[in-house]
Amino acid sequence: MKIRMLPVSQQEMLRAAAWYDKRSMGTGDRFLDGVRAGLVAIKEFSGAAPSIGEPYRRKILADFPYGQIFRLDGDTAVIVAVAHLKRRPRYWKRRR
Repeated sequence: MKIRMLPVSQQEMLRAAAWYDKRSMGTGDRFLDGVRAGLVAIKEFSGAAPSIGEPYRRKILADFPYGQIFRLDGDTAVIVAVAHLKRRPRYWKRRR
């Protein structure tokens, strides 16, 4: 399985990491480590992530209120959002 992250998802991830680092130095790095671990899990076990409405699935990050929202496109998992789970539900649904 390949992983492709939409540019807007990368921006969300980096903004969240910067926000966490402003609050406590090093927390942004922990957030990015959680994102990387989530990507590995998606790559290896994409079918284990629960569906949140066809065609989307969600991998929740450990220790942070964020999820990686993705869809499967052949042998590629496309990360459409790195979304805060308590804000603006399903704002990412319009992304392709």
